[in-house]
Amino acid sequence: WSDDRTGNSEVFYKKLDNMGNTVTNDTQLTNAIYHSRYSDIAIDSYNNIHIVWYDERNGILNPEIYYKKLSNNGNILINDTRLTIATRKSLMPQIAIDSNNNIHLVWYDDRTSAYAYEIYYKKLDNSGNTLINDTRLTFSSYAVLPKLAIGLNNSVHIVWADVLNDIY
Repeated sequence: WSDDRTGNSEVFYKKLDNMGNTVTNDTQLTNAIYHSRYSDIAIDSYNNIHIVWYDERNGILNPEIYYKKLSNNGNILINDTRLTIATRKSLMPQIAIDSNNNIHLVWYDDRTSAYAYEIYYKKLDNSGNTLINDTRLTFSSYAVLPKLAIGLNNSVHIVWADVLNDIY
């Protein structure tokens, strides 16, 4: 989650056991100049924790998507890694992990126009290396709020809202 206890919005992590008892106390995962927000989390088959968020460390007008990987006990395995390099805003990342422990990401950004958001997809291996570069999925004018899920045979299912054309 993100909260402002440090003066900026930062991403925090906490681990609970299956009875809701705290295993790992609140741990600050980011240290942004401005804000880190809208995180998403997925767990691989090794119980490693994969987290994505958008971060304004490159400027308020140019938030980018970042990634971090933690071990099951909260140790950092891969530190903050910038995943997008767009000329404008990259926002609201979502993450899912397939049965091969590959990482799938979707988000929306306005790199093609200051007046249009599009949905993008990226695939990483479990070490954070890019397998599929940023791939534009929509050709709309206002596609936002993507969600993704992994199906049988590691098929990737993505939905989003096209708010300008009222398609949800």
